[in-house]
Amino acid sequence: MTSQPTNSNWAASKKRQRTGAVQDAIAWPSALGIRASVLDCASPLALLTVALESRARRAQVVTSLVSLVLGVLLVGCREKAAPTSAPAAPAAPAKVTKEAALSSIGTNVILPTLAAFTANATQLAASTAQFRTNASPESLARLRADWTDAYCAWNETQWIPDLPYFNLGVYLWPPRPASIEGALAGSTAYDAAYMDQLGAAATGLFALEYLLFDQTNMVRHKQGQPVPSIPRPPPAWDLLNGADGPRRRAYLHAVAELLARRARELETAWLPTGGNAIAQFTGGGQASFDKLINRLLENSERALQEGLTQQIELHEFKTFQPEDARAMSSGSSHRAVVAAMRGVKRHYDGGDGRVGVDDYLRILDPALANKMQAHFEATLKAAEAIPAAVEETVKTNRAPVQATVEACRKLEIALKTEVVSKLGVTLTFVSTDGD
Repeated sequence: MTSQPTNSNWAASKKRQRTGAVQDAIAWPSALGIRASVLDCASPLALLTVALESRARRAQVVTSLVSLVLGVLLVGCREKAAPTSAPAAPAAPAKVTKEAALSSIGTNVILPTLAAFTANATQLAASTAQFRTNASPESLARLRADWTDAYCAWNETQWIPDLPYFNLGVYLWPPRPASIEGALAGSTAYDAAYMDQLGAAATGLFALEYLLFDQTNMVRHKQGQPVPSIPRPPPAWDLLNGADGPRRRAYLHAVAELLARRARELETAWLPTGGNAIAQFTGGGQASFDKLINRLLENSERALQEGLTQQIELHEFKTFQPEDARAMSSGSSHRAVVAAMRGVKRHYDGGDGRVGVDDYLRILDPALANKMQAHFEATLKAAEAIPAAVEETVKTNRAPVQATVEACRKLEIALKTEVVSKLGVTLTFVSTDGD
């Protein structure tokens, strides 16, 4: 038979239970790193009751617990801290309309993306101005870094609907060395009128790459081997610092200034204080949705073919030509792929947790929205894993390039076959890759 506790032992055990419960109620919220409130722990009345029943050190306990109660009451009036970890698939706001998604993408993605390209192009022009009068190998290295930033910034803009990037004299590939060298010959001043009439073949991002980076590897190949009869040009620094260096640097500066001017013109065309193309996009309803999704599909396929699959095929069939690899001399093709994938994701989901197409889709079909989120994240992660220029990576380690190709294709197919129908998009894009 179990012996009954004495009255003194029983009272002591009940006291420990009560004070222990109070301590647990107080310690538990603190251990989780959130603020306690009157709803999270014992009520102030219960705390005072326990304190008054304590026999040992009553005065000290009462004083301490009264202070704690006041603190609990004050904290209970404040908002609780948010959880430290964000959910994997956050729910969309209560009511997301097409108009809200378009407005968010326009305000939080399109305008900032255009502003970023303008800022990078302006910085590039400023760097060429300094390099023109103070050339050194160190300043050339900084200038090349500025070019890479501008190139990647441009790769994020190409997802913008109604963006006539082929007509801007910004992105024409390949550049024409004969046209560039022809502009370098003679003594014609590089004023705005002259630069405007040169055409995209002698200006734009890739003309700047031709001037800034070594072209020693830009030689034609046959059956995978360089053709020795084609002479290789000297390093870019030798040309920029040689006898004709001042004129070459002047032309470099003029091309960069033209690029910055065109970037500002493009941004102004979209700004509310300018051409206000942003209002047409955000107020376009289903028509803007159609243009956006079709643009995402069109440029996703183009980036996939030109940036990835083409390099694999050219390596396999030994027909590689320099003009088949964008940004080969700068070695930045892998960075361009990442920028392109980041751009398509931001133009879809609104970027940085903002409202986007994904939020509108989540209202219609939460499972599909989560599936597409996983596709976008997997594609960007795969692109970021390509360690070096695509045309070089496929020679020694094809796996990360192939993984990016497969992720891009899954994303493209899901957009075409599921998202388009769920959003009621009229598909005007005609695929050329057979998917």
